[in-house]
Amino acid sequence: MLIDVARPERSAAAAIPRAAAELLASGRSFDRRGNLGLAADSYAAAIDAALPDDAALLSEALRRLAVLHNRRAETAAAREMALRAVAAAARGGLPVLAAEALNALGGFAFEAGDLAEARERFESALELGAGDPELVMKVDQNIGLLHGVRAEWPEAVALCQRAAALAERHANHGAAARAYHNLGLLAARQSLFEEAHRQYRRARGIALREGDTYLEALCLLNQAGVDVALERWEEARDGAERALHIFDRLESRRDKAAANRILGVVFRETRRPALAESRLRSAVEIAVSTQCPLSEAEARRELAELYWWQSRPTDALAELDNACYLFSRLGARADVADIEHRISRVRGT
Repeated sequence: MLIDVARPERSAAAAIPRAAAELLASGRSFDRRGNLGLAADSYAAAIDAALPDDAALLSEALRRLAVLHNRRAETAAAREMALRAVAAAARGGLPVLAAEALNALGGFAFEAGDLAEARERFESALELGAGDPELVMKVDQNIGLLHGVRAEWPEAVALCQRAAALAERHANHGAAARAYHNLGLLAARQSLFEEAHRQYRRARGIALREGDTYLEALCLLNQAGVDVALERWEEARDGAERALHIFDRLESRRDKAAANRILGVVFRETRRPALAESRLRSAVEIAVSTQCPLSEAEARRELAELYWWQSRPTDALAELDNACYLFSRLGARADVADIEHRISRVRGT
């Protein structure tokens, strides 16, 4: 009789983690397809449904919800959720999940321009999760991108190539696609545009097959940047507009700054200054409101170029001074040198 009495209690308790696991799985599916509202609701419901001792599920749901908050530029909520994810994993004795949450916190710090905190978070994540290949793939790429901001190309490329090779070896197509995309970013920053195009094409092909809408949009956006460099204006406009449409649907506010910047450059170079200024100002405003100093600096640099072309040297110098301050704060030496050259050019006219 005692066994019979206990069965309904165990059955009812077991139903809770099953429901929470199903909610988490639904959240992942919605997230991958770009339904951020439903994904966020599913993750929040999974957190509410999780048992106190189900640390793995709780930490993952908290981390994924944190990433969605960050994409919407809800910085405080993102940080809080990620810290709770670290704590839940630590309580459960789950170092790899704690490392995943630390990696997310590093990414948030990176986007906010705090590269010292980002590096510290990434290194802590590697220390905790060094034996997990999937974690290493992610963190290697993030540290590689940190090197990229400072134009430390050999270190940046080596880390992203290592992540790509590891992803290929473990048949992790999603991680491989992200590594190809990041190798494209690094190639483009070095003006290796054909290599960048090749990597973006590889990454986007996988993103389409895997249903990764966000990565698809990033590939469209950054390929548009390559098209701008190669003066393929129609292709650049089409790619940036398609990326912006996806970012709108995904409520990805930070990424909209870069899309508007590229459209602003296209309009500037095709001699539509009013449209160019509108887009570039929007890029600056979005970057400021979402606390993304790298995007802000890049947008101000392009806005200064428009003002210089319009014979507005005072306005151009103001934007260049702001951009120089932001790039200096990020330790982006190559960009600082470029801005200083532009300042000299404006002052010499």
